[in-house]
Amino acid sequence: MLVRYRPMRIYTRRGDSGRTALFGGPRVAKDDIRVEAYGTVDELNAAIGAAAAVVQAANAETSSPWIISPEHREGRCAGLARRFAARIAALCVQGATQSEAVQRGCSAPRMPGEVCPRAARLPLLQSDLFAIGAHLATPPPGGNRPSPKLPSLPSGRIAEMEEWIDEALDGAGPLRNFVLPGGSGPAASLHLARAVCRRAERRVVALAAASPIDPLIVRYLNRLSDYLFAAARAENAVAGRGDVEWRR
Repeated sequence: MLVRYRPMRIYTRRGDSGRTALFGGPRVAKDDIRVEAYGTVDELNAAIGAAAAVVQAANAETSSPWIISPEHREGRCAGLARRFAARIAALCVQGATQSEAVQRGCSAPRMPGEVCPRAARLPLLQSDLFAIGAHLATPPPGGNRPSPKLPSLPSGRIAEMEEWIDEALDGAGPLRNFVLPGGSGPAASLHLARAVCRRAERRVVALAAASPIDPLIVRYLNRLSDYLFAAARAENAVAGRGDVEWRR
């Protein structure tokens, strides 16, 4: 049976008066506090998408160092784990101790087809933000209005991001001073995304003061900002630039 789908239209003209429809709810002004909240999360998603493009391009060069993430070392990615183990064994044969081999293997040049873990994580975060935006765009149920079916919130990602933060800071070294946003292209783009993330968090906190939202959303955005900061420091370390420290 041939099923025909109508193409989605980009323009509907219904928003030309400055109002928009909430998900499963009424039409409100486009500067409504709820629209500000999910709109800023959408802006954050775009900023992370731009950062992902920069990070992926920078890490596409096989001469760039590649930091092995804990999940790769633990064998969750079997192919990468095997290649990493082969590197360690070869270095040990050359006389390196186990700890020296692990350290040198983590910073060895990437092989073709290997993906920097930081670059691979950003699209996951974008998908999370899409789900968060859907929840923010949905007003509380009221009257005869049915509750729409929403995607699940990424409850497990917060703990996962904390692991990523620890991993990034292990590679970047201790923080000894205030850091200016900048350095390498990937780091600067991640710092910009971090600043947008903080603004999204402020907009969501303002919404939460006026209407009930899932508290996980604020926790997620807070941790995401921390991760973007840590990832920016890691990108500068990989590029050999180090932090851009604030000088009085």
